[in-house]
Amino acid sequence: MREPNIHDIRKIYPSLEHLFEIPQLKITKEMIDFSNKRLDKHIRTVQHFATKIENYFPKFKGLKNVAAVHDKSKKEDPEKDPYVLLSWKHHRPEHKFNLTQIKAMQDTTFHHIRNNPHHPEYFVKRKFLSLRGENEKNLDVSKMRFVNLGEMLADWTSMSAELSTDSRDWADKVIGSKYDFTNQQVSTIYEVLNKFQN
Repeated sequence: MREPNIHDIRKIYPSLEHLFEIPQLKITKEMIDFSNKRLDKHIRTVQHFATKIENYFPKFKGLKNVAAVHDKSKKEDPEKDPYVLLSWKHHRPEHKFNLTQIKAMQDTTFHHIRNNPHHPEYFVKRKFLSLRGENEKNLDVSKMRFVNLGEMLADWTSMSAELSTDSRDWADKVIGSKYDFTNQQVSTIYEVLNKFQN
């Protein structure tokens, strides 16, 4: 008996046809417009919360300046086009993406968190993190600088505002399981989130 080939798989699983499309990103103007609008709003909200955090907590001096370039990499290569797809994926979860698009979204997420210091993964010394990051546990992020911790909190608070969730729930989920912060960092995280959540 011969091994099934790609043509057999396409016949057996027609619902997976979109995975076998010609590899290209296929980004539409509608996707770009939505992504730009969403990203610009997110950046403004992060900057708003960063200003509030710095004004209320003097220990975050310089946070407003750091947040002035928040998520700038999402508007530049190599993150720009795949980030448009990521935004669209959250906006239209029923949209079917091909394998090239899925890989591009995974790669850009990994690139973003490893190259932007408001993400704890930036400070992880391990040479290789898993691309998806879902199985990462107990990442030592104790070297995260205070100002970057503040930007991370502004980012978490902004995302919670967008999704109508409580950023403290996210903190509860990741602190001590995915991220190993110091006791001082944990205390600061909850001090800030308790002040600005609600």
